[in-house]
This record gives sequence, C-alpha cells and structure tokens, in this order.
Amino acid sequence: MEALHVSADRVLAGLVVLIALMQLAWIGERSAMWRIAGTSLLIAVLCAWNGSTLLRCLGPSSVQPRRSLRVLLGLPFAMGAVVFAMRTSAVLLAHEQLISNGQLENSGSLLGALVWLFISLGMALVVQVAYQMQRPLSLAATHDVLTGLLNRRAADEFLAQEALRAQPQGAPLSVLMIDIDFFKKVNDQYGHAGGDHVLRSLAQLLKQRARASDMTARWGGEEFLLLLPDTPHQGACAMAEQLRLAVQSHPFQWQQQKVPITITITITITITITISVGAATWSGGPLLANALIAEADNALYRAKNTGRNRVCGAEQVASLPAC
Repeated sequence: MEALHVSADRVLAGLVVLIALMQLAWIGERSAMWRIAGTSLLIAVLCAWNGSTLLRCLGPSSVQPRRSLRVLLGLPFAMGAVVFAMRTSAVLLAHEQLISNGQLENSGSLLGALVWLFISLGMALVVQVAYQMQRPLSLAATHDVLTGLLNRRAADEFLAQEALRAQPQGAPLSVLMIDIDFFKKVNDQYGHAGGDHVLRSLAQLLKQRARASDMTARWGGEEFLLLLPDTPHQGACAMAEQLRLAVQSHPFQWQQQKVPITITITITITITITISVGAATWSGGPLLANALIAEADNALYRAKNTGRNRVCGAEQVASLPAC
C-alpha cells in the first residue's frame, strides 16, 4: 500500500511538471490552442485524481454525516473535472472561432484554472492530514479494539438507520445474535491469550461469511451481532445454520509458547469451538430496534438452554428449538 501511495505521488508530480513544460514548449500564438487544451485536460485529470484520492481517504460509509461530508468535499473536484474537460473540448472543436474573437489567449482563464488546481490540491492535502490525525480516535469510538469489528455503540446506530430505511419500504430486517459455547472453559484451559485468539478468529470468519450489505459487530464479551438487511426469517435461519456449521468445522489453531530454562518450545494447538445462534426478523408493523434485539437474545438463550450448538428462531416456541 505504501508503494502505491509513492507511485501515485510520482504520477501526480509528473503531471504538474508536464503542465509547466506545456507552458514553455507551446508559447507561440499558433501553439496556444494545444497549450490551453492540454493544460485544461491535465487539470481535469488532476481534479478527478484529487477527488478520488480524497474519497478513498475518507473511506466508504453508510452513516449519513459521513455521506454528506463525502458529497460536500467531492463536489468541487467533480465540478473542476467537468469544467476543464468541457474547456478542452471547446478549445479543440471551436478554436478558429475563439481565435477570430480574440478569446483563445485568455490569460485570466488560464490563471483561474491554475488557481483552481492549487486550491484543490491544498484542500485535498488539508483534509487528508486532518483525516489521518483523527482516524485513530474515530476507529476507537466505533470499532472493537480486539476484533476490529464494529462495537456495540456503532452497531446500535447502524441498526437504527436500517430500521428507518426498512420500515417505509416494508423490507424484512433480520438479526442474528451469536454466542460462543462454553467460552469460559477456553479461557480457563488456554488462558486469556488463547481466548482472545478465538475471538479474533471467529470475528474474521463471520466477516468473511457476511454479505457486503450485512453488518457484523462484537456485541460484548463472547457475543456477536449480525444484521441482515432485506433478509426474511427463513433466509436468516439458513445463514445462521451455515455459520454454525462453518464454526464447528473450523480449526482454531493457536501457537502457545512454553519457555523452559534453556529453549523456547512452540506448540500448535487446535481449539474446537461451537456457537449458539438466536435469529429474529421484522417483516411488518412498528419496528423497534431494541425489541428486535431482545427477540434475538431470547432465541439465543433458548438455544443455549436446549443443548447449545444450535439455531433458534424468535418466532418459535421452546418445544421447537431449531429454525
């Protein structure tokens, strides 16, 4: 990634140098068309480049304030790219008319183009520096330090937004509450380092199995939450069962080091774990995010009380624990 950033910086610097060379090489009146068209085209490319770099820096987000910020900061770059691309086309397609009207050598427009360029460069630099400075704080506020998943606070906000989106559309919204079976035994047998390894590994497995539209979060302790937008109850149960089987068959390998007096011995241990899952789905009527979570949580407790390593749906009675 670092090499990619260095390469991008070199290309950006090369384009700026090329603009300067155009001003010197095509200084004559007959070359004015190519100078202005070429400069405008490169400035359009630079504006588009800066805008895309800035949006990548901010990163994708479904949170409304972040979306608004991306649109606000990206708009000047998009406008600059469109304006200078149109300027390039106008000079190339109607250069004779511009010459006859004495508008081709309009130094003010060229100066404005360069001013716009450096303003966009400065804006991109300031925003990227500010983002890099506040990024650790932002991640700490919204993500779990151990697993890298969203934390409970961020999950609550995401769920509330999805509830607002799903209710007017009538789209089903499902929640899976996932808990590691007998996790205390893992900590007792392998220590907290082994338990942390299991939590990180399970988080990655859940994230890999989730769809792009799903939200995966660490709810607390050994509990995880998976939000499935536009997913009916049977689909949520099927997803939960796939996750249960995937976890049951996944070898959670952990290297434990023992340090005698003279040498260090590394032992690879395979930890077998299982999960219990509670599934709940909203499909109509008033939608309360807390109530949906509570239903999934109740289903999870029913799964644990009826044998663990199973999936229970919130819509079913205790005598039918599986979905």
